[in-house]
Amino acid sequence: MKAFFALPCLVVVMIALSACLGLRYNLSASMPAGLYRLEDGSPRRGDLAQFVLPPDCPFGVLARERGYLGRPESPYPLLKRVAAVAGDLVEVDAHGVRVNGVSQPDSRILEVDSKGRPNLSVLKSGTVPQDFALLLAPYAKSFDGRYFGFVSLDRLQRVIPLFTFNQEVRHD
Repeated sequence: MKAFFALPCLVVVMIALSACLGLRYNLSASMPAGLYRLEDGSPRRGDLAQFVLPPDCPFGVLARERGYLGRPESPYPLLKRVAAVAGDLVEVDAHGVRVNGVSQPDSRILEVDSKGRPNLSVLKSGTVPQDFALLLAPYAKSFDGRYFGFVSLDRLQRVIPLFTFNQEVRHD
């Protein structure tokens, strides 16, 4: 009986200790699963970053309602790659997203999500504004900047992968 309670307690202690050490886990399909470290400093193009969609913004509400962020009462941050920063040219068309003329992998805006629900997108072609970034994931079905658009840099925290379980991201 003691072992039954020891495992959940150990998990809680490990999660709390990880948070104190600036570590986070990623188990989502849109980025490699594994252990990541939060870093100081503003993320640059190519860096990984985590952020939380504001609970009162339309895409934050949508993500929580659809279960994209784990449990609605305690959503977890999104983890994405910074694809474009202020001054970069973002082009959006039926084939996907290009940044400064370079096609981004698996970046076509999908009309429906994996459960057949309609997707909304606010991302339009143009120059990334000052103090904003475009965040994408190399997974065609990822909920990323293709849908919610640019994210303010002050919402982003740089993330470094420490150990990942799978280098391949799903492309189904």
